[in-house]
Amino acid sequence: MTQAARTLTCDSEPMAEVAAAVGIANLSHFHKLFRSHHGMTPLQYRQQFQRDVVQPST
Repeated sequence: MTQAARTLTCDSEPMAEVAAAVGIANLSHFHKLFRSHHGMTPLQYRQQFQRDVVQPST
């Protein structure tokens, strides 16, 4: 779940891809595990902790 949390704060990958990257194919199961470990859903975690990505100017 630590790797999933890191991914949620650094990337904007879909939740299904984040779950698959940590070896959990079932999205519902991923949500339950993540919530029990971090005390909030993956989406709530992403919204609270995601870093602002600065786009380079062209």
